[in-house]
Amino acid sequence: MSPLTNVTNKHLLAVYNEPMIYKVIKTLTNSGINDIVIVLGGESVGDFIRLLGNGKEFGAKFSYVYQEGAGGIAEALSLTKHIVKGHKIAVILGDNIFEDKFKEEVQEFENSNNCECMLFLKEVPDPERFG
Repeated sequence: MSPLTNVTNKHLLAVYNEPMIYKVIKTLTNSGINDIVIVLGGESVGDFIRLLGNGKEFGAKFSYVYQEGAGGIAEALSLTKHIVKGHKIAVILGDNIFEDKFKEEVQEFENSNNCECMLFLKEVPDPERFG
């Protein structure tokens, strides 16, 4: 993605007609998830906040937390504890684009008393491309 990512975060780059992060947010809101915590780091924090605002444009409410350094997904989740306060959460990475809606699955997860985790996977013909 270089040289584009030399001047901006890859999640702010356009995919078709909108920034990649819009597609991720729409996956969440189309699945019935409207209270969204966005973990940001690096030099593009202000760009994200200016672009996304408080979430009203998406029919959502955004909260932001800052992650210093590359602490990974586990650290990012730990930074949200004071906001989510024991509620069930969904985690999606800013560069994961899904074609499907997960509304039924999200409702099933929310209503389940014995479901600790729900993982969405997609079979692809060339998994070696994805690590």
